[in-house]
Amino acid sequence: LYGDELRSCMTEIKSFLDTHEKEVIILDINNFYNMDDILHMKLLSIITHCFDDKLCPFNTGSDVSLNSLWNQGYQVIVIYHHEIINEYDNFWPGTSINYYPPVAPVTSAELILQLEKHSENAPETKYFKCLRGIVSYSKRKCLSRLSSSRKHEISTKVTPEITTWLQEKHRENLNIVIVDYMHLSNFVRHLVYQNVSRGSNSTSVSLTNGEMSVPQEQVTI
Repeated sequence: LYGDELRSCMTEIKSFLDTHEKEVIILDINNFYNMDDILHMKLLSIITHCFDDKLCPFNTGSDVSLNSLWNQGYQVIVIYHHEIINEYDNFWPGTSINYYPPVAPVTSAELILQLEKHSENAPETKYFKCLRGIVSYSKRKCLSRLSSSRKHEISTKVTPEITTWLQEKHRENLNIVIVDYMHLSNFVRHLVYQNVSRGSNSTSVSLTNGEMSVPQEQVTI
């Protein structure tokens, strides 16, 4: 599988951040294929030169609330799953994020069961806890559906179920949620509403032309 050239993707992200000064982006970079130390250093150099002083450095005692990031001008947190970042201050180690469930299940029913288990019994993590609301078909099942798409076969079913699960359970111990095709089932609207409503019973949330407006001081990562 091939995607866009990395440098152009980073430039596009930077352009977005330049015009949206209170947005914060977390890049979780893992699953490296055929990369030696030279290629890792090249990748880290591209990221560093692109985002420069927008990069939030890793510090075991750092405050990563939005207010703190805004005050210091940080807009990018890069989590890099390779030991080479021990030599770099501006990159966060893979240990700073925990995933639930650790491995994507093959059915939405299994996914919900695993999310229930992990959300109730997961150990505390100092930084980021990521809920992975996705499933992954087996190779055999993928081969039998070559004429279809992931969106049709999986996402249109799983993303609405995850949205409902989050809405009904009012999860408060998560700070990153991943789904495929987040525009399905008003996922963003429900997530933002939960995020601000848990901070105040009197939170005002307005929706105009599909865009949500919330008080900035109540928004948290």
